[in-house]
Amino acid sequence: MRTPIKTLIASIFAITMVAAMASAQQAPPAPPTTPYGTPIGLEAAKKVMAAAEADAIKNNWGMAI
Repeated sequence: MRTPIKTLIASIFAITMVAAMASAQQAPPAPPTTPYGTPIGLEAAKKVMAAAEADAIKNNWGMAI
């Protein structure tokens, strides 16, 4: 009578482990969409950076670029 109980406990443990491993291997979610708008090119980024730098100098703000 003792062996069927051990078998039952081992079976429940095995099923639990398989279920846990299966749920841990789900595909990662898709990356979020960027809410900032469409990307800009290098020249446009340089213009934005220059404007930000000029504004920081005008207002005497410390800024790292």
